Amino acid sequence: MADRNFEIVVRLNDQFRVIAEGGAAPRQWHLQRRKMTRGKELWSSLSFCVTRDGLLLAIREKCIPIGLFKRRFEYPGLDPVAICKLKALPARFQRARAAAEATT
Repeated sequence: MADRNFEIVVRLNDQFRVIAEGGAAPRQWHLQRRKMTRGKELWSSLSFCVTRDGLLLAIREKCIPIGLFKRRFEYPGLDPVAICKLKALPARFQRARAAAEATT
């Protein structure tokens, strides 16, 4: 991500994380994957989500190998504390921003 104006929401494991856009008008969460290129850490966005359920679905589709999970709400190989934090996010991203602004 060329623009460094973001907030890391959670690290799911060594390879995946969720960030929130920063700046004056943040609009969405990004699911990102880490790659090492010539010894340099690069993060690329895999999914852009405005709803918590969409974000959780993207995580299941992109971060967990097929056949590794058996139940709908399992997230094997990912930090269970991070998943709990994601499940506690507001249903829509706009509400997350409004809640943050209300507390400041």
